[in-house]
Amino acid sequence: MAENFEKYSTRVRPLHYPETGESSSRVVCVPMGSSAFNSLIPNIRVRGNLNMKFGKLGPRVAVALSIALSLWMARHAAAIQITLDVVQSQSFVELNGDFGGTQANPFLPFVAQDDPIFPTAGTTDGDPTRPSNQTTLTGTITVDVDNLTAPTMIQILSADIDGTVNGNWLPEPQPPSGAPASSDPPDPATPADIGVKLIFFFSDGAYGAVRDVGYNVVTEIPDPDGGGPLTATPVVEPVNAQGEFSSYSQNISYRRGFFDIWISPFIDDARYREDLTGDDGLNQHTYDDNANTVTPIPNAPKSTYIVSGNLVTLTIPIEINNEDTTEVSQYFDGQFVATYTIPAGVPGDYNNNGKVDAADYVLWKSGGPLANEVDNPGTVNGADYTEWRARFGNPGSGAAQGDNAGVPEPASMMLLILGLVGLLGGYRQRQNG
Repeated sequence: MAENFEKYSTRVRPLHYPETGESSSRVVCVPMGSSAFNSLIPNIRVRGNLNMKFGKLGPRVAVALSIALSLWMARHAAAIQITLDVVQSQSFVELNGDFGGTQANPFLPFVAQDDPIFPTAGTTDGDPTRPSNQTTLTGTITVDVDNLTAPTMIQILSADIDGTVNGNWLPEPQPPSGAPASSDPPDPATPADIGVKLIFFFSDGAYGAVRDVGYNVVTEIPDPDGGGPLTATPVVEPVNAQGEFSSYSQNISYRRGFFDIWISPFIDDARYREDLTGDDGLNQHTYDDNANTVTPIPNAPKSTYIVSGNLVTLTIPIEINNEDTTEVSQYFDGQFVATYTIPAGVPGDYNNNGKVDAADYVLWKSGGPLANEVDNPGTVNGADYTEWRARFGNPGSGAAQGDNAGVPEPASMMLLILGLVGLLGGYRQRQNG
């Protein structure tokens, strides 16, 4: 079924899609001049002749301080990893297609095996509320976010999503692809996730059934030279204020699955089973087999990460088109919807991002307001720092473990700053000497 997906997904180019990060670093640096930087380093002054002596060193000092503080923040600002549960009632994949045509110019389109106009004898519909070319989904999706309740960045790390058997469809499991063809009839109908067929001159000419299907999804750009998933480029997507982020970098692949195909002896007399494992394609893209091109679908819907109360809902709209006017075109549509329940607030997690980290210190230093206060809620005071320091590195349920190394106190931060200034000052004097 997805033979051409594998063939062309290895030739995908970034298509002018901007990379925004890599999963290996998970670093949040604090740029000099940002509100976080200004809050973290308040009111540092050098007075009198000391100020004049080191006045020309201002740029060097600023750069050194920025590097030191960025490294410190990076050490303590790990991403939050959560695993969401796929909602079966809202998640589905639908297979459509055409023999010899495209979506814009269909020739012989796929038909569901439970189509009321062209019913299929000997089959059993296990879900009358849905057509046989659609399967509901269960499983999980794991993501990294920089903030649990209001993320500005997201990376989809992995998914383990299973299709659901929705009936008994034709054909029965077939010999592996490449095995000698047989003239066996397509029956009996057996359990499958998806069942489709082609109608030739008002009769069934071919059957297809997808079985044991499982999906993965990762935000990445596949290697354009065909190096496979280990050499793909991970992508971290920015999330806007409405919780929206691009769907174009989502690489959807088969963890497992088979496509059983039976074609009437009057047409081609072919029977075989395709192993779908490893076949993939970029979400919201069209693969043109004839022109050997891969293009983004214009105005594709965005994915969303929405928080309502303590419930996170991740929605990924799916559309991958594989067009081949000389053989079979295939169109995959649907959506993944998954949810996660945010645990009760973590004491000391003042910005409520799911863990007690350096960002909570920044918020306390700037005067709040503070969520999850331990001492006298509603009042920002020195005791709030003490409570934060005692809990530094504590994650919430499902959050990534933070670095539990020693917590720098305000005094130690000042000593670091003064040490850098002195070091640079000595360097300046040696140059002048």
